[in-house]
Amino acid sequence: MVRHDYAEATLALSTLQNTQKQWQLLTVQDRIDHILNISNRVHENKEAWARLASREMGKPITQGRAEIEKSVRALREIPKLALPILESKKTANSEIRPESYGVILSIQPWNFPFWQVLRLAACAWVTGHTVLLKHSEIVDECAQALESVCDWHGQKLLTQISLNPEDVHALIENEKSVGLVTFTGSTQVGKLIAETCGRSLKKSILELGGNDAYFVMPDCDLEQAVQKCVQTRLINSGQSCVAGKRFYLHREIKQKFTELFHKNLRKVVRGNPIEESTEVGPAAQPRFLKAAQAQVQKARGLGANYTEIFPFQDQFSSIGTLDFGVNLNAFESEEIFAPIALFYEFDQIDLSVEAVNQGPYGLAGGIFTSDRKLADRIATLSQVGTFTVNGFSQSDPLLPFGGTKQSGYGREMGAEGLNEFIQWKVIRHG
Repeated sequence: MVRHDYAEATLALSTLQNTQKQWQLLTVQDRIDHILNISNRVHENKEAWARLASREMGKPITQGRAEIEKSVRALREIPKLALPILESKKTANSEIRPESYGVILSIQPWNFPFWQVLRLAACAWVTGHTVLLKHSEIVDECAQALESVCDWHGQKLLTQISLNPEDVHALIENEKSVGLVTFTGSTQVGKLIAETCGRSLKKSILELGGNDAYFVMPDCDLEQAVQKCVQTRLINSGQSCVAGKRFYLHREIKQKFTELFHKNLRKVVRGNPIEESTEVGPAAQPRFLKAAQAQVQKARGLGANYTEIFPFQDQFSSIGTLDFGVNLNAFESEEIFAPIALFYEFDQIDLSVEAVNQGPYGLAGGIFTSDRKLADRIATLSQVGTFTVNGFSQSDPLLPFGGTKQSGYGREMGAEGLNEFIQWKVIRHG
């Protein structure tokens, strides 16, 4: 990996600014057509890029392919939403015109190395921006692969850099061409980014940590609920901010749910991410294993019962469950980035929702029930960005995505997300 210095970053920024000035003058349809060309290049690289993600951060190969297919969908569907949004609105003596912020500085994580970047890029490009990308060092080769296809007649629409944190903050504060900052990552780092943007009076969009809770009611299809809950907990080998992590189980079905959950976990194939059968790959870094081990020890010290289905072994995280019983607020501030599920037992759904709402996060959540009125009421009460009934949260190019509270602010994707990338200018005639 090549580390860039501040001077190299400002040079890249200057080049992107020059390109952006030309790019924003294109018609929206011309921008859409070119973004579609980029989507075709991404699709052509699906197999190679999926293998690259497996090698760099341990993503199971089948999930890598799915990530790139979803990225292609974002590049093809999000821009189409922009046509009616980006129309100028005219009256007899005035015009409301959409304009961009200039160059977007985007700071992205390692766990979805292509999807996170390309869903942002789709929003950015169609609204007239170019992108300076600070990707995670864990996926440096993925970042280079992305940069190689994101150009417009030889001019880069996305340039990736590798900077130390101090230089990232300096770019935000000192470089006027950085008009908007997006960050996906931990709440701790997100607060620092927000502080720097605040001092600079620059807009930011933050998608931060999550500790998503799902409520399971006695009237649900229990086998389907277990299947979905296992599936969400194991997404990306348990390393996803929007994965279901906490499961609040009504006491009438808790024992049966737990038995089925453990039974399903025992069927999981853990192994080499390049193998087609692998469902859970290794942790992306040894330090993530140490963090998960420390969290398990901390939870057990608080009285949680740990059922280990697969042990911590070599580069693999343990797979299992931590049962906190009726302690509904336990570990509400701890996001476990490993395939370890947290169980809680409740009698009254409203008290459980209140307990979850008291926690710091609000990215997503859901409920499993056949009672539509109950589902709608709990959806209204839950302080989250996305609430799912009888399923689990998955970002969608056509829907706005983001969180509440310490899970961040602002939205990407969907028509509502596109509006985050627009500032409106009023032109009046006397």
